[in-house]
Amino acid sequence: MQHVKKIVDTYKERPDKVERYYRRVGMNEIKTNDFNLNITRM
Repeated sequence: MQHVKKIVDTYKERPDKVERYYRRVGMNEIKTNDFNLNITRM
């Protein structure tokens, strides 16, 4: 249940970034990446 809470809290709060978990991007960045929404591993 803890993972579900983190997902819901992130959705509700909509921060710009949560390190290694979530990042909001604009359409220009999505277009630049050929609309590829896969998560890259760093």
